[in-house]
Amino acid sequence: MKKILSKIDIQLFIMVILYILLGLVMIYSASSVTAVVRYGYQPYHFFIRQAIFVLVAFFIGFFVILRFPTRNYALFTWPLIFLLIGSLALLFVKGKIAGGAISWFDLKYFKVQPSEFAKSILIVFMAIYYNKLHYKKVKNMFAYFIPLLFAGVIISLIFMQPDLGSAAIIAGIVFLTFISIPVVKGNIMKYIKVIAIGVVIFAIFFLYSGNSFLSSVQKGRLNFKNPCSRYTETTGYQVCNGFIAINNGGLFGVGLGNSTQKYLYLPEAHTDFIFPIIVEELGLVVGILIVLGYAYMLSRILRIAKRSENLRCSILAYGTFWYFALHILVNLLGVLALIPLTGVPLPFLSYGGSFTLNAIIMFFVVERVNVENNINKTKREIKSLGDVNVGAIEEYDRVKERYEFLNKQKEDLINAENVLLEIITEMDDIMKDKFSSTFNKIKEAFNETFRKLFNGGKAELKLTDPSNILETGIDIIALPPGKKLQHISLLSGGEKTLTAIALLFSILKVRPVPFCILDEVEAALDEVNVDNFGKYLKEFKGDTQFIIITHKKKTMEYADVLYGITMQESGVSKLVSVKLEELKN
Repeated sequence: MKKILSKIDIQLFIMVILYILLGLVMIYSASSVTAVVRYGYQPYHFFIRQAIFVLVAFFIGFFVILRFPTRNYALFTWPLIFLLIGSLALLFVKGKIAGGAISWFDLKYFKVQPSEFAKSILIVFMAIYYNKLHYKKVKNMFAYFIPLLFAGVIISLIFMQPDLGSAAIIAGIVFLTFISIPVVKGNIMKYIKVIAIGVVIFAIFFLYSGNSFLSSVQKGRLNFKNPCSRYTETTGYQVCNGFIAINNGGLFGVGLGNSTQKYLYLPEAHTDFIFPIIVEELGLVVGILIVLGYAYMLSRILRIAKRSENLRCSILAYGTFWYFALHILVNLLGVLALIPLTGVPLPFLSYGGSFTLNAIIMFFVVERVNVENNINKTKREIKSLGDVNVGAIEEYDRVKERYEFLNKQKEDLINAENVLLEIITEMDDIMKDKFSSTFNKIKEAFNETFRKLFNGGKAELKLTDPSNILETGIDIIALPPGKKLQHISLLSGGEKTLTAIALLFSILKVRPVPFCILDEVEAALDEVNVDNFGKYLKEFKGDTQFIIITHKKKTMEYADVLYGITMQESGVSKLVSVKLEELKN
């Protein structure tokens, strides 16, 4: 049972439960006055009876339908059809008149309306019958008409009660379910559907033609417009008082239990006109939410129907969809005087033993279809896996062992990575501190060096992204004497060179090195700036040994030793060295 429950449509199940609970509350609220008038001091009369039918229906649904495969419905389909026809015929002898129609069997403690069960029986009958025809690939056109003929007999018996509303609903369910049956290429069903559509169109025109077979009450119900102008008539009275209830409720209602229209203004407030009472007490907002909830519920059923892999389950789901959809549409449109009033209850909200029992059972039939859809899906997925590998267990153990080993290695690598990341983070922090400290020193030294080399002016080092020290770039802003402050890229070639030399000397000043090679760094400088360059070199003489490659004579004057490369003979290079200190002495 647990495995089956895990495969039901849980969203649809929750929606139905919520509607049933709301229905029980509103049935008590709407029927308490009527119950007291009819049955003395028993305000809970209709509430208790509705609760009993709900419990019975859920018992049947949980312990019978959910555990009973739909293919087994064929065992009792034909007996139910003949039992239904027999009970409808027996109504004319033993039936009880209610609402002007012989529709009920009075079994003392409760009443039974066979026409309500006709809806579900015909849906199941069509599902089993057409699935069998499809499976056997029957091409005899007459065979496809048999369910429609039985439906016609049942609808005719209900119509003669006379119960035009139930007959019309059943006809609609049968017709729409029949139209919804999936058609494959070459299937004879598509021709039958064309004929059925023609018959239905003819029947609608025939019904509205006002023929004599209709009773005066039925003809009156076809005249449904402007109900409040016909307040003395039965339909006009009901619908008009329903409008009053809706108007009283406004957006947020008068409060639960505070309806005034339930005080016998709406004789069927707990059945056909439960919706106006809900709107009156809970408001139009709740009424709209109820309609939207019905739409969502129907969409879930339609989804189940489309997912069904066999014709039997598909017809069962489509039939239930139209069963609920027609009851919802006909009730709401009738209450709003948009179509003739037919006395059709709302699923899970309205009072009605036979209807409630039948509706909940059909809901569980849909859930059973969903269970079978999920089971078939699982079987298909298992089948797609191919043949069973007998050595899979041994292979699993081997792979598991390998997996555990690799997983251990992975954990070690992750731990090592975490340690490295911690070290890197620590190093980043140190680098940030060292860089910031060194940069500030070089920045200060650079400005000083720049002024000495240029004989004035000023210069500044700036970080392009101070918030990201490790990724930032460095910009040089220079102001040579007599010029405006500008980026190094805007300086002349000589100014750029001297600025770069100033930066080099600034770095050496902050971080001295023992050895430095300069390759024609002063080539772009004029004689004056070369002289400044040479003088500044002398300041670093004690800390750093410079090897300078140059063609500038002025630079050579500041050297201690000169090494020259000559080529006195073609193709032969010769090194010449001169110690200037010895020459000066």
